[in-house]
Amino acid sequence: MGVALKKRAIIKSWILRYAPSEIFGTITAILGVLLAGFLFGEDNKILTAYFGTMGENVGFYSLIILKEYKEVRLRNPNAPIFSNIWKTIIGIIFEFGPAEALDSLALRPFFMFLGLSYFGNVSVGTIVGKICADVTFYIPTIFLFEVKKRIVKKIS
Repeated sequence: MGVALKKRAIIKSWILRYAPSEIFGTITAILGVLLAGFLFGEDNKILTAYFGTMGENVGFYSLIILKEYKEVRLRNPNAPIFSNIWKTIIGIIFEFGPAEALDSLALRPFFMFLGLSYFGNVSVGTIVGKICADVTFYIPTIFLFEVKKRIVKKIS
């Protein structure tokens, strides 16, 4: 396989892994922001940004965890369910843990706050803030995903 084809295949694997969760996470981020606006009013942009972050995390990780569990189960079809659940948890923490700690506590709410403050429009501000946060989130996440793939390949 040529270098260009190999790079395309790697990028395609990232898109297949993350895009569905990103789409669902975007929807749930907007729902979180709208819920915060409904409950607390639209003036509290900091609280609204955290609700958007929590909403996105629920949507994003619900699909990622299901996908990871399915992959683990396919690699270990005869393993006990708790073994596969444990491997799923470890895989998720390895791949997302470092980036997620910084992302959810500081960067994503900060970028969503800026987006909400600058654009005024809840949907536009949320999406722009989310995209800015995604850039900082995916640099370590994709690196760790590639490391995880190599580890799994060696032990399989």
